[in-house]
Amino acid sequence: SRLPAFLGAPGILGIGPLTPRLAPPARRRVFEAQLALAAELRRPVLVRLPARAEAPAVSAIVPATRGAKLEPSAVIVQGGTPRSIQILHALGYCCGLEAIVPEVAAPLASRLGAGALVLGSGLGGGPVDFLAPHRTVLLAREAGLSPSACRALAGRTATRLFGLSL
Repeated sequence: SRLPAFLGAPGILGIGPLTPRLAPPARRRVFEAQLALAAELRRPVLVRLPARAEAPAVSAIVPATRGAKLEPSAVIVQGGTPRSIQILHALGYCCGLEAIVPEVAAPLASRLGAGALVLGSGLGGGPVDFLAPHRTVLLAREAGLSPSACRALAGRTATRLFGLSL
């Protein structure tokens, strides 16, 4: 009963990371309730795809966010393959990569636009980790991305998602 009040406090910018657990059904209902709470509080969410059950989790995210009346643009889905990122991006979700692999990030940013991705440093915390902007810019430059693409990858997308102005 105190959780909604805590998560609704002015200093809380988002909720997560959440992981879509599909079995048993009680875990799925917990995930759906967390999404519904985020929608009620008008908070963006970070959803982390499980490494071993990525395809079922991707399939579960869309109906769960729709059922919670949570806009896809208010959801960063972290992890996944380039293919799942492309699918989720086409559906309006913001996609996060845990770590930048130049051979993966550069083509994705070129295809989807740098503003479609939020990249983490790979050192923990995903797109919300504190080391991400510095390491992101370094690796994005090494991958040959333009300065404006580097800025978008380093946080412009995340700051827009969380309603911040820097």
